[in-house]
Amino acid sequence: MRHFFCAILPFVLVLSLSAQESPEVVWSARVFWADQAELQALAAMVEPVDVRREEGTATVIVDRRQINRLRRAGFRLSLERVVNPVIQPHQKGEGGIVGFPCYPTVDETYALLDQWAAAYPDLVQVIDIGDSWEKQFEGGGDDLRVLKITGRNGVENKAPWFAMGALHAREYTTAALLTRFAEELLTGYGEDPNITWQLDHGVFHFLLIANPDGRRRAEQALFWRKNADNDYCTGSNFRGIDLNRNFTFQWGCCFGSSGVPCDETFRGPEAGSEPEIQALTDYVRMHFPDNRGPDIGDGVAPDAAGVFLDIHSYGRFVLWPFGYSQVDSADNAVLQRLGRKFAFFNGYSPEKASASFVTDGTSDDWAYGELGLAAFTFELGTSFFQPCEDFENTILPDNLAALRYSARVARAPFSMPGGPDVIALNLARTVVLPGDTILITATADDTRFSTRNGAEPSAVVTSVRLTVDTPPWLTDGDTPTFDAADGTFDSAVESVVLSWSPPPLTPGRHTVFVQARDADGDWGPVSAAFISYRAVAADQLTAWPEQVKVTDMVAALNALEE
Repeated sequence: MRHFFCAILPFVLVLSLSAQESPEVVWSARVFWADQAELQALAAMVEPVDVRREEGTATVIVDRRQINRLRRAGFRLSLERVVNPVIQPHQKGEGGIVGFPCYPTVDETYALLDQWAAAYPDLVQVIDIGDSWEKQFEGGGDDLRVLKITGRNGVENKAPWFAMGALHAREYTTAALLTRFAEELLTGYGEDPNITWQLDHGVFHFLLIANPDGRRRAEQALFWRKNADNDYCTGSNFRGIDLNRNFTFQWGCCFGSSGVPCDETFRGPEAGSEPEIQALTDYVRMHFPDNRGPDIGDGVAPDAAGVFLDIHSYGRFVLWPFGYSQVDSADNAVLQRLGRKFAFFNGYSPEKASASFVTDGTSDDWAYGELGLAAFTFELGTSFFQPCEDFENTILPDNLAALRYSARVARAPFSMPGGPDVIALNLARTVVLPGDTILITATADDTRFSTRNGAEPSAVVTSVRLTVDTPPWLTDGDTPTFDAADGTFDSAVESVVLSWSPPPLTPGRHTVFVQARDADGDWGPVSAAFISYRAVAADQLTAWPEQVKVTDMVAALNALEE
């Protein structure tokens, strides 16, 4: 037997820890497995963060107790490295989790929700949807608080979008990513045309911290995954229920979770036993349509609305249902298509959730299996305690791009991803006078999918349309259409052009929407731009010499208005 001697990394902690809740040495270990049954047995005890089929190995994050448990079960392990983070002292006045200033604490996150509610009363509601386990049963704990963002404009049938983070407490990046996206929506409303229409015609629900009891422990450098339910594995760092094995759909069905209380994938005593799961599932049912038929094999209509995202770490995956079975769902092809679209933006590996091993009682299986939502899990980055430099430079920008796309397609996520993206939308002028003609150019691209794990078919772009102020799905009748810049629509990527004379508009700002369709009949997501319409009296126009350029006239008119 090989012996591994690892230095214990130092900790500089500001927070005091109880005797039961102090950091233990945690290793990244390779576990060897001979067949799928052994891999599944491993995954039921400790969820692998990486599986190498060609080697017959899986990487797990384990402490001494888990190492002994796996060895008793007959697994051979190779301890690779200690993964406890080195915690640096905070700088004076620095916020965030100790040693990780880019990740807000539970208290800071909740304070930020209150600040946003005060600063953006026309956009924000903060909703108490229920209690954590400790608040319900031990008198401490926290409320579960949803941040709801939407424009208060009277628009009906808004597209619903939901995302949650920190369901597994130790996954630092998840809540921070969603917090930054929420901030982008709030600061961009009224400034960014795409954010503005998305909030006017959609509603965003953020459960930034789905497991606050566990998260508070993870803030102390503990590798805490579960909630804090103290009825199971009482008084230890392994107390609690794995909330992502406690959802009611296919709970405990398929050897994809553990019935042993101290295992990190312990599913709980019964389906939906935990107050956190009860609160968030009740909330989602209340705010989302039920798109599913009564049978597990029923598919979802192409025009069904609703995106559901559960953000986790780590592994660099985009996952879709089903996780409980390796049999494809009725909508696997369209879920795969959207997964490949997300992976185009974040560079991750798009896979069905059961591609490596089965999991049961999970969030995305529940959201799709019960409600027929386009449900996905993102596994961010390469570490539970991801360094802030990695988060800021790579994880954040890559996954913000994927989240932006999810917002664009929330109205029809089972069909819109099949249509072309409109990119590089450009208006030659954005200040418009009566009688003006504007040159508009764009690119319609039907090929923007990840090519990892297979290629998504594309189709020829066949048409591109424009609407003003009313998005295309609410517009009746004919709309202006673009021409192919080369004269013929015959490619999956087309440069397009339109010389557009706006109809008479009220003075002020207006929104131009552009949408493309391919030969399969799929309309892609909308891209938007703002224009400013200026009404000018005829006698004001005649006062300008012929040689004065239009841009000079507009600048002068702007100065007059000021």
